[in-house]
Amino acid sequence: MSEFVLAFTVFLLAHGLPTRPPLRRRLVARLGERGFQIAYSAASLVLLAWLVTAAIDAPYIELWAPAVWHMHLAIGLMPLGFALTAVGLGVANPLSISLYPEPQAWSRSGLLLVVRHPLLVGLAIWSGLHALANGTVVSVVLFGGLTVFALAGIRLVEHRRRLEVGADAYTTLARRRTAYSDVSRQLAAAGVGLAAMTLFLWLHADLFGVDPLAWL
Repeated sequence: MSEFVLAFTVFLLAHGLPTRPPLRRRLVARLGERGFQIAYSAASLVLLAWLVTAAIDAPYIELWAPAVWHMHLAIGLMPLGFALTAVGLGVANPLSISLYPEPQAWSRSGLLLVVRHPLLVGLAIWSGLHALANGTVVSVVLFGGLTVFALAGIRLVEHRRRLEVGADAYTTLARRRTAYSDVSRQLAAAGVGLAAMTLFLWLHADLFGVDPLAWL
């Protein structure tokens, strides 16, 4: 349990400290905006892998027994979580988090007209469904904590973006809308997310010791 607590603490600190404006400006000055985003995402994946490994090795303390409908709900909604996460990473979005650079003439279109922060919403769906489908103390702390972290991050990201570009410029960007300018890239990114989900389902039992498809 001590390794899980340590991993969770490091994970939270690693996501909180680099986004503080003074430190973030120094890192962006060294790495560039896209370099910072790539390094930040890579570090997040490494720390998440450590966190999940520590959670698997932690003692099993059950809070509730997962029901069949818990698993059906998780499997049914998980494609949405993966698709949103992939769109968030792979589509230009100066209003939120993205690995893709902002084009000259950007405007909200397609999914971004409905979900301003697809990466954070996708992560919240993914982690919330995992908390429901597991029902142990460690899973609730881990996935429930990640759900709260992702949802709280929406407000933090908006605040940071307003400071970076100015409140008026942020509002202007949010109002720029068009129907189809970026839909093809969004569909491609969502397809990559669904492919990643399929791969994880296939490997889930080997990686995490649980086969979610066994509940179907």
